Amino acid sequence: MNYTAISIRKTNKVNSFLPYVNRDKLIYPPTFAPYLGGNVLDFKYFESHIDVVVTVIPYVGPHIAVGKDKIKFQIDNTGQISFKSFEHITDYKLPPNWTYIKK
Repeated sequence: MNYTAISIRKTNKVNSFLPYVNRDKLIYPPTFAPYLGGNVLDFKYFESHIDVVVTVIPYVGPHIAVGKDKIKFQIDNTGQISFKSFEHITDYKLPPNWTYIKK
């Protein structure tokens, strides 16, 4: 599997997971976009799998950053992606007109 395929599948997996991990904090589900910057992708290769650590800055609405999160995945030799852990690192201050999304 090439880097582009991993990146696309990882982006889809992160976006599908973000609304669940942030549901305690936000009423509006955030999104993740790798092309916005501020994201870190770290791979560790093993014979049987690849460990992936993604540090993301999820956003709402017109790309308003809501915080920073670290999500760990594992990709096995068949290309299956499984979630391993989530860590919320920090909250970012929202503009006054977006504070209504906080719980």
